[in-house]
Amino acid sequence: MQTQKNYWPLAIIGVIIFGVIMVSISITIALKNPIQDDNAYFTKKRIVDENINQLLIDQDIFDASFNRYLDILDSSDATLVRDTNLLSPYQSKPHRDKFNPKSPTQAFIDKQNIRLALNLIPQKAESPSEIHIKAYLDSYHQANALQDLGELIADGVENTRYLSSAFKIPKGRWKLIFEITYDTDHKAYLETELFVDMVDIS
Repeated sequence: MQTQKNYWPLAIIGVIIFGVIMVSISITIALKNPIQDDNAYFTKKRIVDENINQLLIDQDIFDASFNRYLDILDSSDATLVRDTNLLSPYQSKPHRDKFNPKSPTQAFIDKQNIRLALNLIPQKAESPSEIHIKAYLDSYHQANALQDLGELIADGVENTRYLSSAFKIPKGRWKLIFEITYDTDHKAYLETELFVDMVDIS
């Protein structure tokens, strides 16, 4: 009588091999896309949670006091793109890694010397004063990649336009963060996304 073949050992081995492959793929994906802390407020989440009410009050005062827009300038200070959608971290919505041609800040020439010009237009007779602005560039795909772009310098007598130093920005998806200190010890935060590629913006 012919002995019936038992395929169970092969099936078990196949399942084990499949599991090992899937775990390897998961580890590879995790290493390429590490979990990153949100740098929106430049402090630990616990501290943000403890002070969130004051953060929101300070942000609301700033938002009600100024209209704002961001100009991205080339080396000759000509405006490459203008972004009028600067939002606080609590207003910003997550986006996928996909270029949106309708966004005014998602295209300019790769690896070009650029400068940032943040424009704050007062909406009240007595708007917050003693304004100091720092800019940061953060990566969505690299942990601990936050770059300090330095303080923006007021340009002009009215101090409504604040300029950064020139810098180069590599190809990729980036988040620009502005930390704004006003009236000595109050702070507001603005951010926007940049998709940098070899895109013709003319």
